[in-house]
Amino acid sequence: MFKKVISIFVALMLCLSFVSVMAANVFDDVTEENYSWAVKEIEEMASMGIIKGYSEKQFGPADDVTKIQALLLCSRILGYSDENNNLFIEKALEIYGDALENYETPYIGEVAYLLYKGVLTARELPAYVGEENANLPLKRYEAAVLMTKAMGAAEKAEAMAGSSVFTDAADIPATAKPYVNYVNSIELMMGVNKTDEVNEFAPLMNVNRAQMAVMLYRMMGILKSETEFGTVDSVNVLNETINYTTEDGEAKSLKYFNFKDAIVYIDGYIAEFDEIYKHCRGL
Repeated sequence: MFKKVISIFVALMLCLSFVSVMAANVFDDVTEENYSWAVKEIEEMASMGIIKGYSEKQFGPADDVTKIQALLLCSRILGYSDENNNLFIEKALEIYGDALENYETPYIGEVAYLLYKGVLTARELPAYVGEENANLPLKRYEAAVLMTKAMGAAEKAEAMAGSSVFTDAADIPATAKPYVNYVNSIELMMGVNKTDEVNEFAPLMNVNRAQMAVMLYRMMGILKSETEFGTVDSVNVLNETINYTTEDGEAKSLKYFNFKDAIVYIDGYIAEFDEIYKHCRGL
């Protein structure tokens, strides 16, 4: 029986303890007096180069985050600036370059990378990269959707499509409610006005730079991305297992459908089990 060898990489999303980066009080406009809830997060995210100030001393914590800025920040969290991901970026540009030709943005690489990672779809490009929308402020419900997808948790979110704990749930777009429920469940985004009687999510409120820094910090405390390259050797249909060999020659197996935190790609595309099986069978 002919077996077609295909390239594969497995991206594993794992929980980890966030390692704090010690940083001096960097920005004059971010102090314990006015941003006590965000000082540490802003300074640590800035020290890692994830989010940057306007200058060495000015951060602009109250300024709105635009949609395109949110995409850039997510791309950095997912390793766009990591040289180890250059191959993925090249592949992303090869796959999605045509889809991005009509968008006049200097951030083609970052956007292609997010498409490749499944954070965006081609249908969502006008809403985030289109000339009329790229510089609009990011709304809280949009942040909930974007960050859930950046964590590879869209499927988990969709399973949380039930009732909301927020008293302003009627203001949350229906398609975003599962994502809002998810980010709230993991304490990535919580209510902004909370009393014994009121728990508002404020979905239409703009996200500012201080808030974004805090959310990114929390997300990094939840998410770690590790990538492993290898070659598929065989597929066991009965127990839905993929057997592959790593670049170092180590034989491994992946229980595809039971390993919910793994994403398998073939030549740049997310692959379903039957597609992998057909490739291996030479079909």
